[in-house]
Amino acid sequence: MPPRPDAEDLTIETGGRTLGGWTRLQVTRGVELCPSHFEVELTERYPGAVSQVVVTPTATCRVLLGGDLVMTGYIDRYQPVYDKGRHEVRIIGRSKTEDIVDCAIDVTSTGINAWQIHAATIGQAATIVCKPYNITVSLPDGDAPLPVPSEYFAIYPGFTGYALLEEMARTVGMLVWDDENGKLVISKGATGGRAGSALVEGINAERVEANLTADQRFAKYIVVGQGPSQENGHINPVGPPAYDPESGTLRNRLRIIPLEIPLTDGKYQTQRAQWEANRRYGRSKLARVTVTGWRDGQGKLWQPNTVVNVNLPTAKVQEDRVIGEVTWMRGEQGTQTVLTVMPKEALSVQPFAPIPPVPLNQ
Repeated sequence: MPPRPDAEDLTIETGGRTLGGWTRLQVTRGVELCPSHFEVELTERYPGAVSQVVVTPTATCRVLLGGDLVMTGYIDRYQPVYDKGRHEVRIIGRSKTEDIVDCAIDVTSTGINAWQIHAATIGQAATIVCKPYNITVSLPDGDAPLPVPSEYFAIYPGFTGYALLEEMARTVGMLVWDDENGKLVISKGATGGRAGSALVEGINAERVEANLTADQRFAKYIVVGQGPSQENGHINPVGPPAYDPESGTLRNRLRIIPLEIPLTDGKYQTQRAQWEANRRYGRSKLARVTVTGWRDGQGKLWQPNTVVNVNLPTAKVQEDRVIGEVTWMRGEQGTQTVLTVMPKEALSVQPFAPIPPVPLNQ
């Protein structure tokens, strides 16, 4: 049986100490979020517990909800505030993956030559980029070969590791995020199993914010390529159309998309058109559901990238959805979890086609 929501606490393990008793807290992880982050606050009227909370920015930390690890990373900010009537401490931190999001690719430590990375798979490339920052790579859905030589991906001075890996992951249809251990996760969407209970109106859904839209959706999508030719003028190949999953309800709404780069690959045009249709459809049906406590009906923490049955008739949502983001929180409204749920199409990965490098002898 799940513990009572008010019986659990968030604790931070850092510097050989375990800190708890927070009056306000928020931890967020998501399948499209990197790095994960947390913020906690302790406020009291008279000196006492606050004076005992002293941490050092850059210190390593582990964040636990009840007895379950939810984040491994670093303290970014320590913010004490006090006057004669109030004492307050706020601590803000992020996952270990913050270093590849903030920092440039370390070409001096990785052995990258001529600003090019040499790898056959997305996992190999990620391991090379993450190694200087002591970040482990997790591939829960398996590794994937890169469809083009890794040398096609340009590394510019100052280019971050996350920016490079996000582009690479898009060529294999994967998302880049992180897990509770601070590992960089490269995976597909909706592959984390099922939640232990449904989200049901009048049962465990305290608050529902739905956003059902149609203004950014189209019935039909066509992608037009571009390819300069000295002999035949300008070639504008047109890829096969893609259709919204509910195209019959959208009237005759057409969207034509010119490719941003000179590319005549019909396969890429098809992928791009289908991504536009899927993504716009999925994002038009987002909902945020607030539930009591941090755990599902089986006593497990709610987790991103899992599938949950949603039964919210007033919000016109009655189907399986993917939990794209989870925020565990405590404050004036008590102990709650906010779940962002969406159709799996909303997590479609935008295709990416790198431009082949120009040979040095030309």
